[in-house]
Amino acid sequence: MNRMVALIAAMLLVGFVCPASATTVEVVKGIVSVSQGDGFRQVTGSTTVSNGSKVMAAPGGMARIVYPDGCVVPVGPGGVATVGVCKQPMTAGLEEVPQETHPRYLLLGGIAVGIGVGICAAQGCFREESKPHGHSP
Repeated sequence: MNRMVALIAAMLLVGFVCPASATTVEVVKGIVSVSQGDGFRQVTGSTTVSNGSKVMAAPGGMARIVYPDGCVVPVGPGGVATVGVCKQPMTAGLEEVPQETHPRYLLLGGIAVGIGVGICAAQGCFREESKPHGHSP
């Protein structure tokens, strides 16, 4: 029973830290702001956005909107883009479109599994006396 509780806790935690599909805005350089309907706010690093959000790069700034399917939309200096449906950019067969990977989700998933194993260990599911031995009294 303790193992089941620990396994369920680990699975729930992985579901919370590893979203299946999230569109993100990544700051490439300079000042980048995002509006999700409540005015523009400056962002740093990477932030999750939803459809309809607006991304604005200040003069000298650059950002990338990264969709769950790997599609990337650049936002250049002084540009504004609205998050929506992304279609892969046309390359006329001259170059390969790079696919984005997000290794941070793998790291977070590993941490979540470690927490689940820790919960299980704290509840004693690894102790020898808690395991059935198959002998009848």
